[in-house]
Amino acid sequence: MKKGVSVLYFIIFIVVVALIVFVYNSVGIYNVVNDEGVVTQEDADSAQLALEYEKNLAEIILEYKTIIINKDVENIKNVHDKLLAITGVPMEYKDAHVSLVLSLDSLADNQDFAVADEKLQKMAKQYEWLKYDQ
Repeated sequence: MKKGVSVLYFIIFIVVVALIVFVYNSVGIYNVVNDEGVVTQEDADSAQLALEYEKNLAEIILEYKTIIINKDVENIKNVHDKLLAITGVPMEYKDAHVSLVLSLDSLADNQDFAVADEKLQKMAKQYEWLKYDQ
């Protein structure tokens, strides 16, 4: 009887392991985690992330344009803080995001609105979705 129970437990163990392997492969967990066991940004839905970022940034760019047009020194920190508050910056926009933040820092220090305008126009040529035309 003990031999029969051992065989039954062994069969149950094999079935459970096979079920775990099947579920693991069918869910696609192996596609979400890289070799180091870390979920990477490439694994996330980068298209959706980019759309959300573009939408959030478009609103801030309008405020940035207003600062430049009106030479509104008072509002620079507010727009700067809004840029820094954006989370989920797609990898392809990291440089642009950092450039915008640094441009606002420079604008706050130098108050050179012409240079800030040039930087935004240059970025708009590189990233057509910015739609910066003054």
